[in-house]
Amino acid sequence: MVIKVPDPISSEISPLNWQQADERLTVEFRQPGDMPGYHWHRQVEINIPFGSAVRYLINGETIRFPEGHIGIFWGVIPHRLIECDGCTQMGIINIPLSLFLALPVDDTLLNTILHGGVVISEARDLFGPHEIRRWYQDGQQQTHGRLQLMQEEIVLMLKRVALCGWQTLMNTEAGRHHRIQINDRKIRYIQTMLGFISTHYDEAIRISDVAGAADLHPNYAMNLFKQVMGYSIKDHITMMKINHARALLAETNRSILDISLTSGFSAMSRFYEAFQKQVGTTPNQYRLTTRKQTNDLLECIDKKGIA
Repeated sequence: MVIKVPDPISSEISPLNWQQADERLTVEFRQPGDMPGYHWHRQVEINIPFGSAVRYLINGETIRFPEGHIGIFWGVIPHRLIECDGCTQMGIINIPLSLFLALPVDDTLLNTILHGGVVISEARDLFGPHEIRRWYQDGQQQTHGRLQLMQEEIVLMLKRVALCGWQTLMNTEAGRHHRIQINDRKIRYIQTMLGFISTHYDEAIRISDVAGAADLHPNYAMNLFKQVMGYSIKDHITMMKINHARALLAETNRSILDISLTSGFSAMSRFYEAFQKQVGTTPNQYRLTTRKQTNDLLECIDKKGIA
């Protein structure tokens, strides 16, 4: 099955999907379905394809997850499934960021993912359809004991990935790693601040507003956020605005002025400066390049397939 994607020039879909469901650990086990455009969410996503490899466009880069290997990335990066020919089933696990931060898993693996890295397990078949199907069934039953066991087994899967080895397929901020040493109280603070930013990033919010949402002093909030996330509150707000703009540039016909305002920038000059700094190109060039890459790749898949 090859994903059929509408022409992005005629698509006026919303690229945003911030919902309460993002706060629950969920497991799906199904044949991959259509993804009509870039999608993003605030969970950490784990994919395990069976039957064949799958391919994503992640921030304009083609990323391949081989059959039976475990792929992991932070869903806040715009991503789009573009090819899953032969993939009969895929395990799709979404972990809330607040839970992911608290997992007793290798710091380097966690930090790579939190800094925009897309990783893949070096070993194949670390976990198979049987385990994922069981996690899916446990999730459907919604009993505390089964949900707790499901979570513990998913942690074991991540520990096995760290132990058996993994590769970084894409890393948007290479080399920027830090150690995560936080307790449950600090995790709740981070969760509150991230939730506030995800709801209000397109408004004229200040660091004091973010800190106030968690009932923290601005200086403490800034230091804690930098300790956990590895970058500042201001950087995170800007990243959210730019990711919003990226999705709109790729998927809609909106003018660049409209996109800059919709994404929360008060002036075009600030939008251009932030976009160029984070993406390395102008908004218009990003739009043209992304659409050309997407159309060329989808045409290649439709005509020849990719081995």
